[in-house]
Amino acid sequence: MVAEQARVTPGGIKEIGVINAAFCWLGSRVLKTRSANLFTVMGRRRRMFKAWLLFAATLMPGGRLPRRESELVILRVAARRACAYELDYHVRIGHRAGLTAEEITRVQRLEPPLQEHAGQAGSEQGGLEQWGLRDAVLIRAADSLVETKGIDDQLWGQLRQYFDDAELVELTMLAAHYDMLATFITTLGIQPDTRPSR
Repeated sequence: MVAEQARVTPGGIKEIGVINAAFCWLGSRVLKTRSANLFTVMGRRRRMFKAWLLFAATLMPGGRLPRRESELVILRVAARRACAYELDYHVRIGHRAGLTAEEITRVQRLEPPLQEHAGQAGSEQGGLEQWGLRDAVLIRAADSLVETKGIDDQLWGQLRQYFDDAELVELTMLAAHYDMLATFITTLGIQPDTRPSR
């Protein structure tokens, strides 16, 4: 269930502390917004926020997966979770990471279930025929992790054709992390960040 209004409001310096507030201010400048509501809400739990920042940075942008592929996974998770806040940021980040506007639109519009057909990861079922095999198996993995919270042996075997152990650890954690963030954002009703007028 998605909260339509903020259930927890963004914290100010008093609630989140000077260091967290400074980071949130810097983050809003990098993100080109006037606010960073995800950060200032999460910052209300100061110690957790600092630990989360470090953890999240090891996945994105500091992960082993190519940036384009990690953004493909994040966008798919955000679309499946109908998390407008995540989508807003990662559409823009995805462009910078090398995804085309058409790919960004297409990954959001794919209809589940995205199943293998005739042994090809890029099957015609679900529109995956428009993707390369590596992209298609990534998208199917993201869907499976959101839907079932796991990956069956057949799909895992297909992933193994393209990714090593460290990348598979990262892929699983990346999808689970953005699924968790979507839960956090939608449950607490985190509102869109305001952007400077042009």
